Amino acid sequence: MPPRTPKVVVVGATYVDMAIRCDQIPAPGQSIPGSGFEYSPTGPGLNQSIEAALCGCDVHLISKVGRGLFSQTIKHTLEQYNVNTEFVFNAQVKNTGAIVTLVNAVGENASCTSPGANMALNQQDIVLAEQSIADADICLIHGQLPQEAIVAAIRCAGIYGTKTILNPARPMEIKANQQTDLPLEYFSAN
Repeated sequence: MPPRTPKVVVVGATYVDMAIRCDQIPAPGQSIPGSGFEYSPTGPGLNQSIEAALCGCDVHLISKVGRGLFSQTIKHTLEQYNVNTEFVFNAQVKNTGAIVTLVNAVGENASCTSPGANMALNQQDIVLAEQSIADADICLIHGQLPQEAIVAAIRCAGIYGTKTILNPARPMEIKANQQTDLPLEYFSAN
């Protein structure tokens, strides 16, 4: 009898990283020519999903993207690695998360991140994926998502006894010095 395939659910952000090479990173108000433009799907949700799939796991990603070319690119990339995208939802009024990176001639870089649709992941999205979490052996949750989605995923996994691994990156809406009312279970894995 062949061994059972582990089932993994990843709850995490997805982005498109756009990189431009330039001789130097521009100063404020400066516009300079660049050379070479590349873009690629990335983000902790996408990356962890692909890594788990490469290890032979049956993987489902719970995430949110915008509409258009970048969302299609993200889903196509995930599907190439056999990651189930049923729960990669489309946000109606937000763009897909994006990172714009400028890389100078010596390899230094500067970037700007726009979370976009990642900020729209919510409790209802987690509810729609509840059975997938219930059937999983492991639920990987990246902490840099809206607090509502993080707490809902942790609670859902707890109800079904699904082991949880939480990357405790600060939720997007919590600033460096801001207090939080996250429940105690947010900080511990079951």
